Amino acid sequence: MGKSSHFRKNKTYRRVRGRIEPAKKVLIVCEDEKSAPLYFRELCRDLQILVFIEICGEECGSAPINVVDYAIKRKGENFKARGNPHFENIWCVMDVDKHTTLAKAINKAKGNKIAVALSNPCIEYWFLLHFRKTSKYFSSPDQVVLELKKHVPQYDKGFAIYSVISDKTEIALSRAVELFKTRSSEETVVTLNSSTDVHLLMNQLGEISKKPYT
Repeated sequence: MGKSSHFRKNKTYRRVRGRIEPAKKVLIVCEDEKSAPLYFRELCRDLQILVFIEICGEECGSAPINVVDYAIKRKGENFKARGNPHFENIWCVMDVDKHTTLAKAINKAKGNKIAVALSNPCIEYWFLLHFRKTSKYFSSPDQVVLELKKHVPQYDKGFAIYSVISDKTEIALSRAVELFKTRSSEETVVTLNSSTDVHLLMNQLGEISKKPYT
C-alpha cells in the first residue's frame, strides 16, 4: 500500500454538487457517542461522501459483541422502504481496550461479512499517528489520551479533532501502513499494543470519494 493521494489537503477529490448519490452506501457502527463518530462524520463531510454513522451505545451497550450484533441487525433489515438505504459495506469501529467479548465479536463479524476497524488500545492511537510514529506499549486508553494531549492540549472525548489533524491524514496513513508491515504473521491488532487498522477503513472511504456519482 502506498500513500493515499485522495487525503491530501488539496481537496481535488471533492464531489461535484448537484449530481445523484451513488448506489454504493457505507455504514459505520461505532461503540461510543463521541470520539469515533465525531471524527468520521467530519471526515465524510469533508470528503463529500454519503456514509451513515450510527452509534451502538445506550440502547445495546458498547461491548464489541453488541456492536457487531447491531451491525448484523442493520445488515439484515429490509431497506426497500423509501428513504432507507441499502448498505453494501458495513464497518464496526471498536477499541481493543479490555473487552472480554472482542474475539467472539471479530469472528462473528467475519462470518457475517462485516469489516472491523480496531485500535489497540483505543481510537486515540490512530489520532496520535498524525503527530508521531510510535509502537510503544500503552497500559490504558488514558495513557494514549495523555500522549495525544501533548499535541492537542484541548482534546477530550467530546472534542471534534478532525479539523485539527485533517492536514496530517496522509502522514498518519503512511505511518499506519509502515507499522502494519512490521507485524509478524502471528500478530494482530488484538494482540499487539499499540496498533490499528483504521487505515483500511480510511482507504476505502478515500477510494469511494474518487469515484464519480452515477
